[in-house]
Amino acid sequence: MKMAPPYPPPQQGPPAPAPAPQYQTAPAQPHAQPVESAEKVVADVKTEVPKNLTEFERLPYPLMALVAGGFIAIGIGFLSLIVDLVWRSSFFYYYGSFATEVICAVLSFVADLVLGIGLLYCYVMAKKGNWYRAMWMGFVIGILLLIFGNVGGRIGGVVGIIGAILIFIDPNIRHLGDPNFAAPPPPQPMYQPP
Repeated sequence: MKMAPPYPPPQQGPPAPAPAPQYQTAPAQPHAQPVESAEKVVADVKTEVPKNLTEFERLPYPLMALVAGGFIAIGIGFLSLIVDLVWRSSFFYYYGSFATEVICAVLSFVADLVLGIGLLYCYVMAKKGNWYRAMWMGFVIGILLLIFGNVGGRIGGVVGIIGAILIFIDPNIRHLGDPNFAAPPPPQPMYQPP
């Protein structure tokens, strides 16, 4: 009968690497928000965005800027697309080929449309109480409109950035223009003479 040696046999070659540590992944946070589908975003925008001027006038100023930026990007972006197509086709005013100019004009309008809806969705998020996310999304979407948009997109991007800056400056500015907001009472002096 053969017995095992009392010590381990000598190792030949380099030492074996240590086993990799096993990490546990953190469970999903209950406050984490799932990514929403495009259909839900468009449906939220259709239901929540002001439908007439009186509803628009009652908005706080930062929300008014976000909504105006979205509508400006979509509306003036569409008018700019029509002007670009008519101008380039009727007066032969182009630098490259006509097809390239049309493709650039259409892609620029698509950017205005998608990012304008994004600014309107920032309003929906702010209305639901997620001001911080709405501020950052409004700022980023405004910059993207400045880069990729046509004339309407650039104007809407500037207005959207102004709305995001208004939210960033002071959280209390959210209530400006809100008729239901009651201002806090003025502070009382610490010492009142007899």
